[in-house]
Amino acid sequence: MLKQAKTIFLTATKLAFLLFLLVCLYVMTFQYLPKEQQNAIHNFCRDFGKSKFNSTAGKVYVGKACDFDSQVIASTCQNAVILDGPIGKEMYEDLKSAIELEQLPHRLICLRSRGGVTMGAKAISDLIRIHQLDTCLSDYVDYDKVYASTTKNFTAIAKQTHSNIMCDSACPFILIAGKNRIGLGNSFKLKLHRSASPTYLCVTTIYKNSDLAKGDPILDIVNKSPVHELEQHQMLYQRSLQTDFKKLEEVSHDDFDKYGIFTQ
Repeated sequence: MLKQAKTIFLTATKLAFLLFLLVCLYVMTFQYLPKEQQNAIHNFCRDFGKSKFNSTAGKVYVGKACDFDSQVIASTCQNAVILDGPIGKEMYEDLKSAIELEQLPHRLICLRSRGGVTMGAKAISDLIRIHQLDTCLSDYVDYDKVYASTTKNFTAIAKQTHSNIMCDSACPFILIAGKNRIGLGNSFKLKLHRSASPTYLCVTTIYKNSDLAKGDPILDIVNKSPVHELEQHQMLYQRSLQTDFKKLEEVSHDDFDKYGIFTQ
């Protein structure tokens, strides 16, 4: 018995030592990665954690989406439901719950997100299409209510206003799922890149371009576009594939018509 315990202890010690060496090797290698790749790793881990479908950062708000006209110092706003933050399970489940319980006060869904999980984007896009909701991007948003999954309704919060409106990564493909798609203003940004697949390590998460031979939820979103918009949306998807996941390429407002981003 003592001999067996000693063998188990030695084996466990060797495995622990090997793991320690692997971690040290990774940390040393990380220091020699290009600065851009280091930043990409840090940014993904900071924004999305492990970026799994169970991301809990994205929220569903109620407020207004506004077009700001600096020439006359005035705004034109529309009442909206606003999806803000990383795209993932909580955002999807809150939106689904609000719809099913008839808590959704507006049919206009506006977006402010740097992206998130592709399966989350697909699930949200399917909801938008099934219920024929409209989508939008705007110069700024403000909101004073958030959907609470515990009480299953929208609850009041301190008013928040955000003018740095971005729709990156998987976000543009939620946008194109809208029955009507509205652009409110000219200052919001829309950026694309190829989907990434995570490799989880004990000290961080490494991402690489997705192997699309295994399927791509983003392509599924695109292929569900109406026939008269399908070719344009496929062009948007192909453009996303041309940009490595570590980078983001901005789509200029002049190209919005080319890709069928907005209907009005």
